[in-house]
Order: sequence, then C-alpha cells, then structure tokens
Amino acid sequence: PDDACIVEAVLELAHRLQITVVAEGVETREQSEWLLQRRCDALQGYLYGKPMPAQQWPLQGLPR
Repeated sequence: PDDACIVEAVLELAHRLQITVVAEGVETREQSEWLLQRRCDALQGYLYGKPMPAQQWPLQGLPR
C-alpha cells in the first residue's frame, strides 16, 4: 500500500508539471495494468523485453 501511494503521488505531480512518466522494472501484467489505469505514459521492463545492446534494439534510428 505504501508503494502504491508513492507511485500515485509521483504520477500526479509529474502530470501536473507536464512531465512524461516512464515506469521501469515492470515485470507482471498486473503491474502494467495498474500503471496504465493511473495514466503512466510509458512502461519498460522484463514484461516487454530483456536488456540488449542499443545496436540490437529493433527501433533504433527512429527520430526522438
């Protein structure tokens, strides 16, 4: 419960400041759904893929 409260506060503060929020370390579908329900802007972690060298990243070369 404490962790959830902290994450919700950070999301709220960041959004009020118009800062994009990226959650890292997402490992389960439940974590992903919980974060998306709270309008987290982007997610990364083992649920989506293992760490890899930048040269192997499939979307390299896209404009930032």
